[in-house]
Amino acid sequence: MILYFDNYITNAPLFKYLYDDLSELRKRAKIYAAPNKLDVTLYTLASYAQYPWSGVLIKYELENKSQNRRFEREVKRLFPKAVIIAERSDSQKKYQEAYRMLEKMDDDWVFYAGNNDHPFVCPDFSMLEKCLAKAKELKRKHKYVSIWYSHLLEGAALIPRKEYGKLLPELVEHREKTFEDDDLLVYRNYGSAGLYAIEIANIGFLKHLFYSKDIGDKRVRRTDDFSPEITVKGKITVYPKLPICEHFDGYGNLSTRVGFDVNIVVPPLFIPTGFFEKDIKIAFGYEKYREGWLNINPAKKKYSFESKEGTDMKVGLKNLPFFWKGRISKVDISPKIDRGKLEALGNGNYANICYPWTAKGLEIYHAKYVAAPVWRMRKLVGRTRIYLKDPQFLDETLNTGSFPQRMYKKAILGIVKVSKRKNI
Repeated sequence: MILYFDNYITNAPLFKYLYDDLSELRKRAKIYAAPNKLDVTLYTLASYAQYPWSGVLIKYELENKSQNRRFEREVKRLFPKAVIIAERSDSQKKYQEAYRMLEKMDDDWVFYAGNNDHPFVCPDFSMLEKCLAKAKELKRKHKYVSIWYSHLLEGAALIPRKEYGKLLPELVEHREKTFEDDDLLVYRNYGSAGLYAIEIANIGFLKHLFYSKDIGDKRVRRTDDFSPEITVKGKITVYPKLPICEHFDGYGNLSTRVGFDVNIVVPPLFIPTGFFEKDIKIAFGYEKYREGWLNINPAKKKYSFESKEGTDMKVGLKNLPFFWKGRISKVDISPKIDRGKLEALGNGNYANICYPWTAKGLEIYHAKYVAAPVWRMRKLVGRTRIYLKDPQFLDETLNTGSFPQRMYKKAILGIVKVSKRKNI
């Protein structure tokens, strides 16, 4: 399998203010503090470096070009035989150029990393290998096959759950299950879309995306942007039932849709203190929080970003990402705990992080008609404050969003302009 990484690396968010709740969360705990995107990228690539790729293509562009030398030095250390190009793809022509390089690497499967912040989080490669074996089997009968390697929360954890699917229909519609076992799900997609930027694809699928239709000068930042001009109806997708990779910034953007704070159920990721120095120190099972350590206590009710008495992680030691292992200098396990019970509790917490969509019946009704509207009102108040503080953002997004959102923004436009004049 080929690793194909193709990204523009900047500290500016893809969508302004999308993760404003996350920004507040990251201010409340030192270990969860937002790292710069270059460090997130190197953290992600360090996780990828543990896999035996048949070839590696790294296309990149840094907003801060003074860091190019550092970036390439670290990439060469992680992937000595990588092809490194200091120009990311942002057009159909450039993706076609990348395809020709991938084709020369002579492998049918490509791990396309169209994001710089989806590191491996799995404790080993067993789930990845099971998905890859199934995809190869399916490729004998189907033209286009892919593996959904990240966003478990919106993949196998959500798609079969019809109750929550009513709250997030665009993530579950137009799919038909064709296979399931203990490890994975397989769905045929009857819609025209897929989150291609987090998929392992057979190389023929990439050729279809890049060559099947001339889309002219359209800007293509990642493969998702080939839609809607290029469609792939009937594609087969394999969904793992346990995480392979995950999004560094988590799922807080779903909270207003489902009526609860997703961050406290499925927390965002962080870079452990000492990771790059290979000096991660773990304190497991202790009641008192230790600064400078990675605190793990499955018995704690709250995370460190919720309370000073909380913990950084609530999972068992066996659930930790495998690529941390060579970077851990010390594990201090409290002598006061029943380790077996605490590990079992951690396994249960891990399962809940993977599959948080458990509500049915009245709970779904409550989420849809009571809790979610309250979340949306809370978001509306917060967004109004942003418009008053940043009128330019209101101007830039005036015609985006749903019809009610557009009407609301146009209705308050005058108020924002008056406020802006008063502040001048």
